[in-house]
Amino acid sequence: MADTRRWFWLGGVVLLCVFVWLLHPILTPFLVALLLAYLFDPLVDRLEKLGLSRTWGVVTVFALFTLIFTTLLLVLVPLLAKQLFRLYELAPQMLDW
Repeated sequence: MADTRRWFWLGGVVLLCVFVWLLHPILTPFLVALLLAYLFDPLVDRLEKLGLSRTWGVVTVFALFTLIFTTLLLVLVPLLAKQLFRLYELAPQMLDW
């Protein structure tokens, strides 16, 4: 009986893994949203203690996050593009060496 139960659970876990693998394009935004909510909840709680409503606290935190993320992209993407172009120029010399 225990052997049958073990195979049942193993089949269930395999089926769940296949299900998650097939649905990962749909589940990814939910996981990202869950991560952001988990990371920024303490900051929103602190803003709420300072007298800001929870809605405005969430708006403030996500506006600040968007501003920082956009600034990082605007700085890092050109820097990365320069380095990749330099790598493209130096790759033949590196391969010859």
